[in-house]
Formats: sequence, C-alpha cells, structure tokens
Amino acid sequence: ERLTKANALSDAGISIVRYNASNSTLFVCYQNGNIDLIKGTTTINMADIKRDELVGDKSIYNVMFRNNLAYVSTGFGIVVVDMDDEEVDATYIIGPGESQVQVNAVAIDNAWIWAATEDSGLFRADINSPNLSDFNNWSQVTDVPNQNGPFNAMVSFGDKLYLNYRSGIFNGDTVYTYDGTNWATFA
Repeated sequence: ERLTKANALSDAGISIVRYNASNSTLFVCYQNGNIDLIKGTTTINMADIKRDELVGDKSIYNVMFRNNLAYVSTGFGIVVVDMDDEEVDATYIIGPGESQVQVNAVAIDNAWIWAATEDSGLFRADINSPNLSDFNNWSQVTDVPNQNGPFNAMVSFGDKLYLNYRSGIFNGDTVYTYDGTNWATFA
C-alpha cells in the first residue's frame, strides 16, 4: 500500500524510513525534523524537533532502535523517542560545554552509548549513567584513528563496534573496529 499525505503521512520531504520490528512501528523522518510513527493504520505525528525553538540544524541524519526507544541522530545532538508512549524521552546535547554537534549515527553496546559526529569525532557515555542529558557524562574518544572524524556510520554487532570514517575521497572511506580494548582497520 502506498502511503501519502492523503492517507497516512503528516508532511513532505521524507529523509529516513526505518521499521522497528519489536513494536511494529514504521518510523518516518522528514527533512524539516518532523517525525511520524505509523502503527498499523494509525499515524502519530511527533513534531517536537520541528517546532522546537532551538537555533541550529534540526535535520535528522539517522535512527537506531533499542527495544521501544528510537535514538534519533540530529544536527544538534541525540533525541530519544519512546515509541510506546509516543513522546520524546530525552535530548542529549553532547558537545563540549553543552555545544551542539551534528550526530550522524548512534550505537549501543553492553557498556557504552556511542555517537559518531560530523566534525567533532566520536563520543561515548556509560549506558548506565543516570543522566545522559548532562554533557559532562559524555567524552570524546581520543584513541580512535582520525579522531576528529568525520564519522558517518556506526553499528554495534557481536562483541565489536564498527565505525566508518568518511575520507571525502572517492572510494577512500575506512571502517574501524573496536573490540573493547583496541581499534583496528576492518579488512
């Protein structure tokens, strides 16, 4: 079935579509920061990012799911959406001094929540920290190769973190792996 503004969508200019199988929700992101949660034939519009008076880049660059939570990578940080409660659960402005940084991807492993950024490198925070909204709980990872990035993709799989460094040269990207102790080039 084709979804349009007439039957399901709240906006135009879709930038990302992801499906969360754990709660049967289609997560639709728009270029202006608007979000739709589509559950069966019901659309829940979440215009929090779009309507926020925040000055800066409200673009959505990626979405990662962990159970019922969506970690939305934005031009200013990370927005956590609770898809069951249909509300924004938290916002993480992770840059030094609580500065905005463009987050291109988020990954979570057993110990850390990771944020790959456009201009500021790789950040991480203890996943069990009681206050991830406090920028002081986030630190820049300095032992990763090309530590200032740009990093544009990342995933935690098995016991490793995979991080893509975008070189800007055709066919020049490099994927790094982290085993919890050391970084290596993925071959």
